[in-house]
Amino acid sequence: MGFIIRIKSGITNLYLIKGEDGYLLIDAGYKFKILEKWLKTLNIGWDEIKFILITHHHLDHVLALNSVREHTNATLVFHRKELSALKTGSSPRKLIPLNFRVCLLMLLSSFSKTKPVNIDEKDFIVNKDTDVLRDFGIPGKILHTPGHTQGSISLLLDDGSAFVGDVAMNYFRLLGLKKRPLVAENYEAVFKSWEKLLSAGVKRIFPSHGEPFSASELEIALQLFSKKEA
Repeated sequence: MGFIIRIKSGITNLYLIKGEDGYLLIDAGYKFKILEKWLKTLNIGWDEIKFILITHHHLDHVLALNSVREHTNATLVFHRKELSALKTGSSPRKLIPLNFRVCLLMLLSSFSKTKPVNIDEKDFIVNKDTDVLRDFGIPGKILHTPGHTQGSISLLLDDGSAFVGDVAMNYFRLLGLKKRPLVAENYEAVFKSWEKLLSAGVKRIFPSHGEPFSASELEIALQLFSKKEA
């Protein structure tokens, strides 16, 4: 686990994973200055970031992306269903709040437009599950894990570590999330993505919001909601 670095960008966790010739950055966050300060502290140069994996297009994950790309020649990795949102800066898809308490919280937050992102020919658009990052020395697989958004993706390493974006959270316990995202386009798809991660051998979940947690906790939550549906 020594080659994984968590960066706290405000309320959003970013992650750096060491490859053979540099780093993979998971999400760009929404505060460029915080990321810049972390890299200086870690003595990591912008030119060492070779890939940026975007788990999904939401403000807190991509607001700083254009600034990050101005400093690095990294290849962007994202799912094709996020392409339109990245290119336009907005998504027409509706987000469903988990409960009434989340509705109140959303009045204080924003999922508003971001600046459009230029997509280069070298950028990699994910169409299906792929282990393309192995060529870079990242021992794992990119999985399509929709639900929070249609194009949400996760990175599952061979050791069972999974970087899941917002398809699962360990955050705002008073809101009754129980590992569910605050908002989602489709909660049924969220639970199917949980099943997929568990079937694929996940052992520890690294969410974008909250502390890492074990796969057993995710399994307990999944069983709870499966019983409610039965």
